[in-house]
Amino acid sequence: MDVVLASDEQIVYRQAFNTSIFLFWHNTNFIITSQRIIGEKPTLLLGLIPLGHSQIILPLKKIARISSAYKFHIFRFLLGIFIFLLGINLMIESVLLGSMLSSLAVAILLNCYVATLLISSTSRQYTTIELSYFEKNKILEFISTALHRISAV
Repeated sequence: MDVVLASDEQIVYRQAFNTSIFLFWHNTNFIITSQRIIGEKPTLLLGLIPLGHSQIILPLKKIARISSAYKFHIFRFLLGIFIFLLGINLMIESVLLGSMLSSLAVAILLNCYVATLLISSTSRQYTTIELSYFEKNKILEFISTALHRISAV
């Protein structure tokens, strides 16, 4: 992620997070500078299909709260169960098709439980970034660094 910095701005912290368990090459990148938080995240359909990316820029003076949480996507879960059962039933006629559908279902099921990074601004706008569940420690480290920088501003 390329960032143009102001003359008195410097990068304090940089971190890449896995957005999906299976699409490890599609990372969500965050940079904390002395004046703002900059992020770039991929847009994924069902946590698996890349559709593009979006950029987040938040001045440190405008951030009211940063926290993390877990989120369970019931629609992804139900879709994963349905596709898995369909794949198991199709294995009787076509092992290849049934295996492919079952593999897709497992991928969807593993992406139905995610860790989220929640950033709220002073104007009560919320930014929610979904990341892989296994990135929880990195998220907590990011939050700690961000809160340290916010308190220094």
